[in-house]
Amino acid sequence: MRLAPLLRLAALGTAAVLACAACSQAGSAGSGSSGAAIKLAGVLPTAADPFYVSIQCGATAAAKAAGASITWKSSTNTDTASAQANFQAATLVKPDGLVIASFDSGTFSSQVKTLMSQGVPVVAMDGPITPATELQYVHGGSDDKD
Repeated sequence: MRLAPLLRLAALGTAAVLACAACSQAGSAGSGSSGAAIKLAGVLPTAADPFYVSIQCGATAAAKAAGASITWKSSTNTDTASAQANFQAATLVKPDGLVIASFDSGTFSSQVKTLMSQGVPVVAMDGPITPATELQYVHGGSDDKD
């Protein structure tokens, strides 16, 4: 496995969410307050895949370097019910931005649309949301064809 590209992907996705969350905080009352640390959440489809573990490690390091925090939600299986539960758990922390990777591109479209309408930027990694409701899609260069 080539770890460096994965870490760059994680840093890029986290940087995109950090930048958007910072702009969101500056422009509205939102969930964060001016001068407060940016609080991010991440949702990954599985904690058992080294690809996603690398994404989590790289994004956590990038968030820390930027003075932000990131809370991750994941499971050891890949069923839709677990993915939905992880997404719900991630939104309960009232993040200033969200990073999401999903095996099923249609699973989170309505939830992402709702978050975006509330001013919470969402960046999809390694697979776009269908229909597109996320702020940005960051292609991971894995075996997905999108």
